Amino acid sequence: MTRWLGVDSSTDALSLVLGQGELTNNFSDSKVIASQFNKENKQHGQSLVASVQALLAEVSWTVADIEAVVVGIGPGSYTGLRIGVTFAKVWATSLAVPLYEVSSLALQISSAPIAPVIISLMDARRLSAYIGLYSHNPINNRLENLQADCHGDFKEWLQSETVSQILNDTSQVLIVGHDTESFIQVFQEIYSKIELDTVTTEEALPHVERVFNLSMVGQLNRCTDPHTLAPNYAHATLAEQNWAQDHQRRVASRAENEAFIDHYKTTN
Repeated sequence: MTRWLGVDSSTDALSLVLGQGELTNNFSDSKVIASQFNKENKQHGQSLVASVQALLAEVSWTVADIEAVVVGIGPGSYTGLRIGVTFAKVWATSLAVPLYEVSSLALQISSAPIAPVIISLMDARRLSAYIGLYSHNPINNRLENLQADCHGDFKEWLQSETVSQILNDTSQVLIVGHDTESFIQVFQEIYSKIELDTVTTEEALPHVERVFNLSMVGQLNRCTDPHTLAPNYAHATLAEQNWAQDHQRRVASRAENEAFIDHYKTTN
């Protein structure tokens, strides 16, 4: 069975897992061998390599034993994502092993209670957030995306046409996000008639060992070219914003960037 390493560094917490089993089916034979979740040391750049080495030593595995890598690509912390995704890309390309990507917001809710509509939140300051909108299919017990993960003003997002239509058609919503009480208050002010459940403890952070929960089937994607994998920042970086302003240009979306890369690869 495949031995794999999972990494998520999208928040202040660093989540690592060593797993065993196939990543291309219903995860029926997958299991956690060892995991680590560290919220104390927020300097992922300093702790990531040493933490992985310690986890490997814990189960007497070596670098050569890892046959695949899974990485949470965000959205979330710019610096954290850059560190985690770069680490995963270097590992996968240098050892020529498959690289899989997964939404950090999906990881965050993969063990949450079942609800018809689930909002996965990460605080991005000043009541802006990284937001994922999902549903939990009761038939196959899988998470389904209702909207692409995004970044924005939470109040404006709640009142947008697409989101308000979805929320007005349901009677129950679950919000999952660590320390998101202020966002919950905003939701209740706008949608006071909707039954709201919440998870705001550390369980509401991305734990990469949850990647093979049954609910995550369909959320894990293999990268065809690990070199081109980029974090999903969900919004332009400050450098990109400044460049666009200086050149009076619009910042391309992630989908547009991926389409350009696909076009470049087919024409060269």
